[in-house]
Amino acid sequence: MARRVLIIDGYNVIGALSVLRGDRLGAGREALLDRLSRYALVRGHQVIAVFDGTAAVRHGAATHSHPGVKVVFSGPDEKADPVIVRMVRERRGECVVVSDDHGIRKPSDHAGAVILYCEQFDRLLACSEEEPVPAHPQASTMVRPAAAPPVAPLSAADREAWEAFASGVTRLPDEAPHVAAHLEVVMVPAAPPAPAESGRSPARPAVPDSSPPDPSDPWFVPDSVIAAKDADEERPVHCDRGPSRDERRRRHILDDL
Repeated sequence: MARRVLIIDGYNVIGALSVLRGDRLGAGREALLDRLSRYALVRGHQVIAVFDGTAAVRHGAATHSHPGVKVVFSGPDEKADPVIVRMVRERRGECVVVSDDHGIRKPSDHAGAVILYCEQFDRLLACSEEEPVPAHPQASTMVRPAAAPPVAPLSAADREAWEAFASGVTRLPDEAPHVAAHLEVVMVPAAPPAPAESGRSPARPAVPDSSPPDPSDPWFVPDSVIAAKDADEERPVHCDRGPSRDERRRRHILDDL
């Protein structure tokens, strides 16, 4: 699983999820940061929570201490929306943006980021809360396989057999004698054409007759049918090549979350 960067539109997520709403905006912000911290420790992703600086100053933002989460406040005269869009463009779209705000979703999508609705991200948070936090989140969980036992060297007979097989010889020369000299080629005459059965119409000629079409002819085909068939053959055949490259990339990133 690759380590992803998630940019969270903080107050937008708080307003979208009823479990984080409350009388105090600061309490909702702290509750969201607690959930984000646990998610970052469990999944190992980099989480960046962006909030409006004006609201943070008005409600007295304190020093935050949430492992795995980077908290960013916009300037006093700036909203969080342009800050998030700048972050996405600086990362060339290699990130995941969580927001329901179309002013963030549309430019982030154009920059190549993967967009999640707040409810979709809430389900990811709920799943991570059911998993235990690892004792050492930064430690690698890769286990080195045990060394394979030493292989005994090949004997002279096994080596000779292997060299004969690798050179294209299917059997050793001291086996059964060749039988190619005793093979005989037998020519089987082709079967004569079967006589035409009585009472059946003769085969249709390969080259159509240049005479005017006769409606009583059983092989007569109207021009409209021929034109429709030609048009159907010239119609481009739709070939379903599966999801596009961008869709495969999006699914791969969502699988990592």
